[in-house]
Amino acid sequence: MPQPPGGEGQIGTCADLRCGHIIDAVLESPAPSTVRLEVLERLLADRIARADAAGAATLTAALLPLLHQHHAAMSSRNARGAALRWVARWGPLFDSVTSCIVANDRDLCPACRDAEPCPIDLWHDTAARCAYRPHGRTSDAFFAANGTHANNNTYLRWIADGIDHRVADAGLWVMCEHLQAIGQSKSASMIAFHAVRAGCRHPAVVALCADGIAASSKLPRLRQAIALCDDVLTDRHDSTLDHWDRLAHRRDSFAGRAERLTDRFDVDPETGDLVPRRRHEASRENARRRTGRFVVAGPAAVEVPLGEAAAHIAVEGDVRAAFVEAINGSLVGSYNRWGIERWWHQHRHVLDGLTPIDIVTDDDFNPSSVPANLIRSLADHLTGPMPEDDRRGTGSEPEDDRRGTGSEPEDDRRGTGSESDA
Repeated sequence: MPQPPGGEGQIGTCADLRCGHIIDAVLESPAPSTVRLEVLERLLADRIARADAAGAATLTAALLPLLHQHHAAMSSRNARGAALRWVARWGPLFDSVTSCIVANDRDLCPACRDAEPCPIDLWHDTAARCAYRPHGRTSDAFFAANGTHANNNTYLRWIADGIDHRVADAGLWVMCEHLQAIGQSKSASMIAFHAVRAGCRHPAVVALCADGIAASSKLPRLRQAIALCDDVLTDRHDSTLDHWDRLAHRRDSFAGRAERLTDRFDVDPETGDLVPRRRHEASRENARRRTGRFVVAGPAAVEVPLGEAAAHIAVEGDVRAAFVEAINGSLVGSYNRWGIERWWHQHRHVLDGLTPIDIVTDDDFNPSSVPANLIRSLADHLTGPMPEDDRRGTGSEPEDDRRGTGSEPEDDRRGTGSESDA
């Protein structure tokens, strides 16, 4: 008896043949979406158990659009709960299999054959779109730079509840993408800037933040954007997500702009300011020098709460406490307290897969050891706060509130679509 269109036998055959028509066969099947999801998930679990990366990727390519279609028919609240339960169940399974181009470059899924991102690397973004739906121009409780949702928003609750940070970070990109689509690019840049300070590592969000940092085309800002990109690119591993390629291209663009500035300017040895490079070495004994037009503030002596890290640090005077305090002083200009907390618990390749807090809490910790120096190097790449822009604005950050202290961006009187009044 022939198999019905989109039946389990037909879908399994398409997966074995790495057939690209499996997506149309699944989406056009007359069976209910719940039945189609059960069939796909059963076949996908079997391919993952057999370590068939190409077969799993082929099935995932059909599963993700069906999953989004299924959750789109639910209410926002029900869709969020169902999507997060799906992430908890399938996240570990997806993490156990690599993209097919990494597992076997001779046995590829249809997407990898066409040089597109492998479906195995796309599940985070799809799960985020199922769990979070942006709200237009009204206040959005998913993430906010200030207002009532600044310290109590959905993103921070997801991180605190142990939701996969890649899904939470992808939700921030969904939010920024929506703001750009409705013409609020400035709000999207501001959300990206504060999201990175909170510890977001999504390459698209980081690229948007780096664009804002480097918008003034000043050499210190370009170098800060390059350091941010380099830090986040260490998390790429073998991902085929196209956002990683775009972040790498942005980093190379910043490096080229910085190199051209370096070729045109020299650093004054007395003032440290950039001065135009002279065509000849004339005597500068009586040359007029003026201070820089803008002053870049150094790192402030801010006391940063360590959260969980504080439990591992001994009494005052311990070398660990002094070491952690010095590292936090370097990070405070680039991350807020949530971002610093996540930075300490981020696994690093240069530390052989360990986190900085693992090194500091080791019984044989030595501030002069090689791992300790590597931690200093990681922190020094992001040292110092962001310099203030001209009052006319450079387009990289919101203008300071003229009525306040200038430490927080001014709220848009017409509404930003991502903030709410306190």
